[in-house]
Amino acid sequence: MSYDLKEAAAKMCNLADLVEERGIEKGTELKLIQQVLKKIQKSYTVEQIAGFLEEPEEKIRRITEIAEKYAPEYDEEQILKEMMQGNP
Repeated sequence: MSYDLKEAAAKMCNLADLVEERGIEKGTELKLIQQVLKKIQKSYTVEQIAGFLEEPEEKIRRITEIAEKYAPEYDEEQILKEMMQGNP
């Protein structure tokens, strides 16, 4: 295998790793959003939700503020999209 081909293959592997990491991150954030929404629907406070989920209050507050825009249907994907825009 030539040097150029090896270098291209290494770049493709790095790109694949990056795509995988972003997918895992997106899935993790989506799961957190789903958990927060369940707690919101049960009328828990931001502080309570943060304690239950062991997440920073600032992060939970941000999710709840964005979620309010989509109440009562709560579009999880839109909430995630807004979360990711503010934290690339």
